[in-house]
Amino acid sequence: MCFYLCFSVDLEAQEITIKVVDTELPEVLILIENQIEQRFAFNNSLVPEGTLISYEGSGTVDEVLTAILDPLGLDFEFLEKQIIIKRKSAGPPGKGTLKGYIYDELIGEALI
Repeated sequence: MCFYLCFSVDLEAQEITIKVVDTELPEVLILIENQIEQRFAFNNSLVPEGTLISYEGSGTVDEVLTAILDPLGLDFEFLEKQIIIKRKSAGPPGKGTLKGYIYDELIGEALI
């Protein structure tokens, strides 16, 4: 395992540069949280044990976390002084077919 981490903190946009090679997610998050004002909250079961991350890049915390978490099917949200790691949501429902009947309440028969 090899890693290098360099941060430049700005109140408006926290820019980070990170390079990690074959590193587990909890270790990557610890490296990040030691350098920023937020802490991470996540369930270890979200990522299979032994999943290794290799990443090298720069950007805002948002951009870097998206690049690291997206391939794992994970998302995040900032909540006060925490960054919550969670599974990606399925998103809004798409087009589909709805089947069923509409019944007349008084007579109990299906309408059309």
